[in-house]
Amino acid sequence: MRIIDLSPEDEPFIRQAAELLVVGFREHWPSAWPDLDAAQAEVQEALASGRICRVALDEAGAVLGWVGGIRGYGGNVWELHPLVVRPDRQRQGSAGRWSPIWRRRCGRAAGSRCGWAVTTKMT
Repeated sequence: MRIIDLSPEDEPFIRQAAELLVVGFREHWPSAWPDLDAAQAEVQEALASGRICRVALDEAGAVLGWVGGIRGYGGNVWELHPLVVRPDRQRQGSAGRWSPIWRRRCGRAAGSRCGWAVTTKMT
């Protein structure tokens, strides 16, 4: 597994991340990102300046997970939003392997301390 920053030029990865939001939340929160348009809007929002947007790639270079970060609480923590793992790779420790990488990435953000605030979008 390789984890990289997602950039606006990474169109294939952006589309895969959006598809993953729809599929990954379909069972438990189908109204969160009900279609590809809503999911693509979320990915584009995550690419905004001052946010963190990372994807995990499998050995073939396909997106197996996506995590976004929003600085919050007076700049003291990063909120994980969203965090999604491809359904066929869930419960295999993928998200847990991101933790140290996520903490290092948050720590590099200007003036940041890396705390944790995990939320779930439920509409």
